[in-house]
Amino acid sequence: AENGGGEGVPAAYPAPTPTGKMRLGDLYEPTFPKEAIPNPFVVSEHWKPAIEAMVELARKGAEEKGGPEYEPDVRAEGAPSSAGDGMLPDLHLGLGGARGTHTNRQVLENRLLSALLNKLSTVDMLDEIRDEDGNFPAREFVVKMDKDGEAMNRPCQLVEALIASGHDVKACTAIRTTTFGLALSVKDDEEWTGIPLAVVLRTGLQTEKGENIPFCLTHSSVEFYFDGPLLKGLLIQFFHDATGTAIFCSGHYPDAPWSVDAKTHPLPDPVSAVRTAGLLGCVINSTASARSLFLGGYGTLGVCNDSAATVELALTGKTHVYPLMAMGGYYRHAVKRAGVLAKGLGEKKE
Repeated sequence: AENGGGEGVPAAYPAPTPTGKMRLGDLYEPTFPKEAIPNPFVVSEHWKPAIEAMVELARKGAEEKGGPEYEPDVRAEGAPSSAGDGMLPDLHLGLGGARGTHTNRQVLENRLLSALLNKLSTVDMLDEIRDEDGNFPAREFVVKMDKDGEAMNRPCQLVEALIASGHDVKACTAIRTTTFGLALSVKDDEEWTGIPLAVVLRTGLQTEKGENIPFCLTHSSVEFYFDGPLLKGLLIQFFHDATGTAIFCSGHYPDAPWSVDAKTHPLPDPVSAVRTAGLLGCVINSTASARSLFLGGYGTLGVCNDSAATVELALTGKTHVYPLMAMGGYYRHAVKRAGVLAKGLGEKKE
């Protein structure tokens, strides 16, 4: 009501809530122009123009900043900023000399595919959001592989269609050491040396000698790897991120061992995995938005680890993810929302 939307009605698209962010689909800046992702989105007609529109935006942005020219088909190298003072003049924030795991174009493709999966995942909470044209309740977001192809309104249907079109899709849970995006490096002459970082916490466990057993805090995600005629070497992740939204996003990293290396556990069916992740995103984002939880429920409804563990547990009956941090008093609201969702799916015979 405070922002003009009336009780229970989001004021505008995209609403600054987890549900609104999920419908927006891509949280990077600058994001895709509205016209680049029409509804319905026809992959054969709209995919390449959407990527080229973002390439042009990135080129203009690089020119305005006076930085190096934006090259879409190279792996971008980090540009660390000085973190030192007179005592540590060579210390920098960021990983100097480390290129990304994906080319700039692949990152844009990761982002576009993530945006489509996120928009499709909002089908179960249309009465909670506005769509791209300001309609409330929102219209279903639809994707077609071709103009006369089948209309798809769920992320699992899009993955099925990509597999049918010759793409190899794999899914797994991935567990890495996390630094919440913080990186340090030192420059000596023209050479860069990266400094591995970690957040070290106590487990509460002890050795037989009574010594505390610490561990490096982890970041976990559900990862989807796509490779085929259109999507070549893309990596999508799903997790509840620190901005407070449980969404699919690009899985690019600086190409340094402690950033990239992960302990992975394969999931049996990528179609079921993406469906489960989309439904979980709906549950978490809907619960956080309805209760106006701080940081979109990040922490109270769990963190990245909890969201990845939930998908893995649902599909395999167990999870390898540690630690789990959701607060039971809050998470029970998510469980209730999941019950409402399950009832609705049952009524739709889904």
